[in-house]
Amino acid sequence: MRQKRIIGIYLAAGESKRFGGNKLFSSVGNHHLGSLALITALDSQLDKIVVVTTEKDQLNWVSPELFQNYQERWFHATSIKSTYGQSYSLKCGLQFADKLGADAVLIVLADQPFISSEMINKIIRQYQTSQYPYSFIAASYAGITRPPILISSEMFTDLYQLQGDKGARYLIQDRMNEGGIIEFTDNMCFFDVDTKEDYKYLLHKLKLK
Repeated sequence: MRQKRIIGIYLAAGESKRFGGNKLFSSVGNHHLGSLALITALDSQLDKIVVVTTEKDQLNWVSPELFQNYQERWFHATSIKSTYGQSYSLKCGLQFADKLGADAVLIVLADQPFISSEMINKIIRQYQTSQYPYSFIAASYAGITRPPILISSEMFTDLYQLQGDKGARYLIQDRMNEGGIIEFTDNMCFFDVDTKEDYKYLLHKLKLK
């Protein structure tokens, strides 16, 4: 049986309004914040990754080695309507993934520094090996679904219909019987950096300050 082609969509087009500046440039050790989850995704079993940013983003927050060592594994797509909400960035990435022949996409947020390649691989394995035709597989903590979320191609049409700031979680909330949920027990896996206080906490957890 052919292995299904799973393309990552790395959402990095947010406005960082609560942060007060582009948070992806925030230094975390030898990297910028925006590179941390991307490094994790590149170390996973994803076939390719589409990095979605605003039109003005020059990718200066991406660690140099990701250009040098992984240049064939990821692509850059710019969302011309990113300020209209997350759905437009998601659809931008989906269009690119569709052209790459994706059987499914796995959505990763650029501000989740503690996600692991094992998390991503666990979702991929369940999708690849299950006899049940899942429409989606979502990570969950304390009963609440959260990214990363895998969406099968049979739901791509529905993804293209999303508007405003609605993302994949909105799409699956009324279709839970069609998908799989993987419960994780470490809440830090889902920690995201929205504010300066979150950033300070991240540095504290990593013993960088």
